[in-house]
Formats: sequence, C-alpha cells, structure tokens
Amino acid sequence: MLEANCRNNTDSRSHTYDAAGRITNNSSMGDYAYIGSGYQLANIALTGTADALYKNKPPQTITYNAFKSPVEIVDEDRISFLYNASQGRAAMFWGGTQADKLQRRYRRFYAADGSMEISFDALSNTTTFVTYMGGDAYGAPAIWHSEQGSATTEQYFYLFRDYLGSILAITDSAGAIKEKRIFDAWGRGGKTHRCHRQRSFKFCDS
Repeated sequence: MLEANCRNNTDSRSHTYDAAGRITNNSSMGDYAYIGSGYQLANIALTGTADALYKNKPPQTITYNAFKSPVEIVDEDRISFLYNASQGRAAMFWGGTQADKLQRRYRRFYAADGSMEISFDALSNTTTFVTYMGGDAYGAPAIWHSEQGSATTEQYFYLFRDYLGSILAITDSAGAIKEKRIFDAWGRGGKTHRCHRQRSFKFCDS
C-alpha cells in the first residue's frame, strides 16, 4: 500500500494506492472497488461527508446539439453556449438560473480565431477585453487586459505555463506576480492566489 497526502490552504486529503497503482481510498470520498484486476471502477463506498454532499447537490443536466457540443449545463448555475458556423464557441452566458440567458449576470463572447474574449458583468456594468498576444488562450505568452466600467484600466500581463499549457502564474510588465494557480494531479484547478488572497480566476480562464 502507498499513501500520498495532498494539502492545500484549507484542508488535507490522503489517497491510498494498491500495487497496481489504483486508488483504493480517498479520505474525502471513500473506498474504491474495481472490476477484477483491471482499472475499471466498480463502485465507491462513500464517506458520510461525501454521501451528504451528493445527496444535497442538485443533479446536473447537459443538453447537446447535433454536433455533440454542449448547449446548456444546469446544476447550481445555468450555463448556456452559442456556436458559430464553424462550430467554435461564440458566446457563453452564466451567473444565474434564469431560463432567459440574457437575464443572467455574466456573458462572454469569443473571437472566431481565438485571439480575443469580451466579458460583460451586468451587475457592475463592467466590460472586460482580453486580447491574446502571439496565440490563443491555450498558447499565448501574453495578454492585453482592458477593464472598462466607471473607470478604465488596461495593461499587458504575461502568462507562465507548464508543459501542458496550463497557466501557473501571471505577472505584470514589471514582473510582479498578480496571480498564481495550483492544479492537483488530475488537472483540477485548486487555489488561485492573487495579491496574497484566494480569489477566483481574475485575468483569464485558460
């Protein structure tokens, strides 16, 4: 048996593995069982905390279009997507559960070539322009960030990525770190640190 501990700023979790490298226990989830000697998961005996989480969590429903792209995702939030003629994402609406997507707080529009995103916050009446310099959201080394509301702030930010292209840090033109991102072994976003405070992704969502 091998036990590994994963720690972030708010809690700690441990995972136990068998000789084949399969997870047998996740302290925050429960015990894992597999079909035979393979890696196909048979079931998870949930801990009390995990069981309560899933029982209280609303079911997630996803609607797809004919091209197998998600049109709407509904759980605690309601996220709707629009696509262009090339089936690339053109717009996203979220920040509420209203059936009319135009009534939700946030919306974002995407350039067809992936070079720009325009976001609008209806509550603060703020529009944010993110222009990817030298690439798109998955490979650009820098962005031009312009936030326009009661005042306008704009400047360049530089993106530092790992070998998979995930953004690990963002600095301003002076080299000051504005945001750090931590991902677990499964690629899930963990904590985001901005100016020594934990916040949601501020500059871009890649």
